[in-house]
Amino acid sequence: MHFLLQKYQLLLFLFGMIFFSGYAQKEITTTQVLLGAQQIEQVQFDSIQVAFLKNYNHNLPLINNVELRSETRDLLLRRQEYAIRVKPNSLRAVLAKKQVYTSKINEVEIQGRIHFNEELEDRYNLLVDYIFNEKLRTAYEERKIQLQDKLKILEHTVYDENFDVRDVVDSEEDLFEAEVVLLGLKEDQGYQNAVLSLMVGESTNAIYLKSSDVITATQILATTLEENTSQDNLEIQLRQSKLTTIESEMELDVAKSKKIIDFVQAKYGGKNSVFFDENFAIGVGINLPFFGNTREKRSDHYFDKLLTESEIVALKNEQEKDHKSAYEDFRRTAMKYQIFKEQATNSSVSSLLEIYKKIEGVSPLILLKLKMSEHNKKIDILKLEHELYEKYIKMLVSKNVLFQTPFTNYLNTNSSLRD
Repeated sequence: MHFLLQKYQLLLFLFGMIFFSGYAQKEITTTQVLLGAQQIEQVQFDSIQVAFLKNYNHNLPLINNVELRSETRDLLLRRQEYAIRVKPNSLRAVLAKKQVYTSKINEVEIQGRIHFNEELEDRYNLLVDYIFNEKLRTAYEERKIQLQDKLKILEHTVYDENFDVRDVVDSEEDLFEAEVVLLGLKEDQGYQNAVLSLMVGESTNAIYLKSSDVITATQILATTLEENTSQDNLEIQLRQSKLTTIESEMELDVAKSKKIIDFVQAKYGGKNSVFFDENFAIGVGINLPFFGNTREKRSDHYFDKLLTESEIVALKNEQEKDHKSAYEDFRRTAMKYQIFKEQATNSSVSSLLEIYKKIEGVSPLILLKLKMSEHNKKIDILKLEHELYEKYIKMLVSKNVLFQTPFTNYLNTNSSLRD
């Protein structure tokens, strides 16, 4: 009997281990999520493209092509003529072609960084939403319990002289609203868990984000962030690289149009005469730079150049506006958050609650209402804090520092972003 009891206890223990291991949550970090941006398919494809282009032989050869020509006179084989024609490229064209290819590789590289940066920004925003979803869900769970307790207390005071039916109605509406908010937060959490699982390569949604090392609102407010940005964003850099490509293509066309020697030819015409007398000849083709054979191409390049320069100016103006707007939004939100938090700290409700707790015979309803008022302020502060983090990330994006190397985890107290 004792043996059977031990056997069942062992089976229950093993079953419990298997059951709970299936539901055990795996801890992930903000750094782990952000580093995963380098592993997405588009970013890896961009890296492969750049690596391929850098290894590809793109140089313009000094010899453009070699032709073997043959010509028959009077259909007599002994009068067959042979010629070898060599068409060279100028050194100026070779250098210009190299610059064209280099700037085009730079365009592909910047476009790849743009894809990476967009993914990184999305991950920052998702992490912020995830962190505050957890906090708000806990806060609304507590609010729901408080409202349920309030309704129970009101049920026992229905026959009191000071009973307020409106208080019951309002409390039920508030409870319904809290339940709706909780439902939305739980749905958001499910979606965020699924996305985070994909981001870190997990096949299950049973993950848990470590938030103990996440930067606090106080640390964000203490961060020194200058108003002016010192580096152009990647869209501007991409246009500037395109401008370099256009200028290099213009230089290449000019080099081709100013190429003096079109070809060098050696010709041999048969065996009827003495060697080197009449049947062997060397010829040179000379280009005459009087007919503007590349004028149309140059016109297209000038048009593209002016258009790209106009885009750069417009993007710089837009960047300046975006940065000023993001800075002002962050500053206003920070000020609003500080004022509201200070008011909540110095609130008379908290002082009154502490006093009433020491007084015997105080109505439980009064104490609960004071606790609820205090808790509502905490929820409002959480919402403002969430907005502060969002404005913080948005300002970092506008300052073009979020994606600069070496990479930094701006949500972590240990700011290094590395494996």
